[in-house]
Amino acid sequence: MSKGKYGFTLIELLVVISIIALLMSIMLPALGMVKKLSQATVCMSNLRQWGVVHQMYANDNDDRLPTSSWSMFNGFYDYEYFLGKGEWPPWFPWPVTLFKYYKDPQLLLCPSAKKRGTIADDYWERTSLGGKFEAWVWPDAPIPAQFNSRRSDVRIDILGSYGRGANYYNWRQWKGKAEAPLLTDGAHGMPHPRPFDEPPEYDGQIVYSPYTKNDMRYLCIRRHPGWKNNCLFLDFHVRKVTLKELWRLKWTRRWPMGWQGSELIYHDPPRVWNDPAHWMYNCPEE
Repeated sequence: MSKGKYGFTLIELLVVISIIALLMSIMLPALGMVKKLSQATVCMSNLRQWGVVHQMYANDNDDRLPTSSWSMFNGFYDYEYFLGKGEWPPWFPWPVTLFKYYKDPQLLLCPSAKKRGTIADDYWERTSLGGKFEAWVWPDAPIPAQFNSRRSDVRIDILGSYGRGANYYNWRQWKGKAEAPLLTDGAHGMPHPRPFDEPPEYDGQIVYSPYTKNDMRYLCIRRHPGWKNNCLFLDFHVRKVTLKELWRLKWTRRWPMGWQGSELIYHDPPRVWNDPAHWMYNCPEE
């Protein structure tokens, strides 16, 4: 009597498929978190390299750091006007000034925010804003010969995921350098936050309508796990900061004093996030 051939029954196959599906549903969120944590780690490594870049620039330029000016393509200095005269504008944004020190434009990008932003910047006409997971864009940016290793003027699209705040001309004299942000996760290349800026009304809000100046919204973006973003400070150390902590950092020498009209006024951190309905209610203070 010959033995019959045995195989899986339909029920057994369905059980196996169900178990595999269950395991995948458990593992995929964990794998997604591992990816986000890995991207945050690479982002911190990028910022440490930016610390080295700034120190190299300072060593070559009488211990000064590059300006944070973004004005070469706004209404104050139209760079096309200067180029038409065969001249360069009076100063350049930091991604241009530092170009020969970092060379690889990928260093401007946080791994979590490489996608090209498409939101038009109403204030800085030529640029596009970034977002939580998008990079800001400066199209067709001129890189003068003195700022690049090719020894010739070039134009490239510059994409970035970091924002640089204050102008630290005499940075050695700054008090509290360990709390003064030099470069941080951001949706704009050169934000100018003020102590009375309100937090975004919802997670990921970059643009207010109608337009109101509130540059802290470019920085208060939940890009990395744990309500934290990465920040390079003026003493060149890198650490994570919570979104609420952004209002306590030393963005200017007088912070948290801020000009409102002709008056210099002290400002407490926002209170709107104390409302349980606010999206930042569960964000830790630090």
